[in-house]
Order: sequence, then structure tokens, then C-alpha cells
Amino acid sequence: MIYHYMFPRHSADERPGPAAGAMANVPLAEGPCPSCTALIDMWDGTMPHLEGLGGNLVVVARAPIARVAAFAHDQGWKHTRLVSAANNNLSPDYGGDGPDGEPVPIMTVFKRWPDGRHQAALGPAN
Repeated sequence: MIYHYMFPRHSADERPGPAAGAMANVPLAEGPCPSCTALIDMWDGTMPHLEGLGGNLVVVARAPIARVAAFAHDQGWKHTRLVSAANNNLSPDYGGDGPDGEPVPIMTVFKRWPDGRHQAALGPAN
């Protein structure tokens, strides 16, 4: 599963950004989505259980990996695999960007069939 983290957040999201840490001085539009952040906060603690059941989740953001890693450190995330799509087309190719190019909260789920084929299913995360 791939969760498309809205980082940077949607340009119309005017909720406050982080008050401390690596993202405190970043322009609001370049910071992480508070709702996505809360979701990942919850997932981080459950990740070992998911993996123990054979699940596989990665969180992808459009922000540069250094920025994502710094924020993850500030949040105390220890179990969440984070990657950056800053220099590739993963987000638009798999539905992480809406028609207007703005990020959308979405999870891409891949199914592996018994014959080894993979299939992606797209759907809103909320």
C-alpha cells in the first residue's frame, strides 16, 4: 500500500503549521497536512503489527526527502517508511495529485495475484 502524504499540503489549507521543529519556519504552503500527519502518527505505532500480518505500507510525499525525514524525526516516527516523490512522477501517475495538480489524500493498494501479476487499485483515503 502507498499512502500519498499531502506534504506539501493543499494550497487552500490555512490551518496552522507546526509551531516547533524543522517545519516551524517553512512557509505554510510547503509544510505537511495536519490531517495526514495525524493519520501517520496513529499508523506509526501500529506498523509493526501490520507488517507482522504481511502488510506493507509506505508513505510518499512530494516534499524533498531531507524535509520529510526532518519532520518525521520531530514527530518521533520510528516505524513508518517514508519516501519522496519530489523528483519523479509517482504522485500524478498513481492519483496522489488531483486534476488541478493539488495533492489529494489517497491510498494506492496493490494486489498480487497467485500467478504473480500485480494490480493497482486507487481510492480516496478518507
